Amino acid sequence: MTHEGRVLFYHVHKGWGFIYTMVDKEVQSFFVHHGGILGKGLKVLKREQRVRFNVRDGGDRGPIAYDVQIINQEERVENEQRLSESCATDGSTTEGL
Repeated sequence: MTHEGRVLFYHVHKGWGFIYTMVDKEVQSFFVHHGGILGKGLKVLKREQRVRFNVRDGGDRGPIAYDVQIINQEERVENEQRLSESCATDGSTTEGL
């Protein structure tokens, strides 16, 4: 079953964090490891970022999120590409953005 939630926190250097969602008016949190985040390269989640994920039983550790994907990530990538193309036509740069 797929869930939607938000990132509670994520330690980039440690490669893990927690996602939370509301279940029956109660907050439920899920451990997330960088290996459970979809994508290539450096996998980073930002606080309060909206995500979609599946959950598996982690035994004594509690529920674990996997197949985590950022909601609207495609839209963000398209916006970055448009900005890059726009800067290329006027000679400016996106470096440092």
